[in-house]
Amino acid sequence: MQKKIKHLLNNLEEYLAGVLLLSMAAIAFVNVVSRFTFKFSISYIEELEIYLYVWLVMLGSSIAFKKGKHLCVSLIVEKMPKKVQKVVQIIVALLSIAFFAILLRYSITQIQDEILLNVTTTSMGVPMWWYTLGLPIGSVLIIIRIIQRTVVELKESGDE
Repeated sequence: MQKKIKHLLNNLEEYLAGVLLLSMAAIAFVNVVSRFTFKFSISYIEELEIYLYVWLVMLGSSIAFKKGKHLCVSLIVEKMPKKVQKVVQIIVALLSIAFFAILLRYSITQIQDEILLNVTTTSMGVPMWWYTLGLPIGSVLIIIRIIQRTVVELKESGDE
């Protein structure tokens, strides 16, 4: 049981991203069929896709950091001595964490404002903070994955 829970937590972003991607594809398909078959477009579908996309981007970024597949320029770093590579890796990780910590801070402020002002989406009338919540949750997940990945890579490079 504990193994299943650990597996679920380790792959949570991937499961959620998969569900979101399938949902977005299904929603878009329904809208296209509706538009071409019935000459009627469902007004809130495009809005819903945009807001779900925010969640998908943040979850996808977390997955990329987890797997070490995020965008980076390694050509110069690979030419450096191993000790310098470790230092650069730590600096990059710290800068990335700082960026997502700032995003976390300001996205929480944004959510507080949206709740305080009772901001809702244009077409659906859903509280906007439901969608903005993807930013702080994604930021926390990304920070966790950066730390995990950096620790693993530093251990691996220390073994060599």
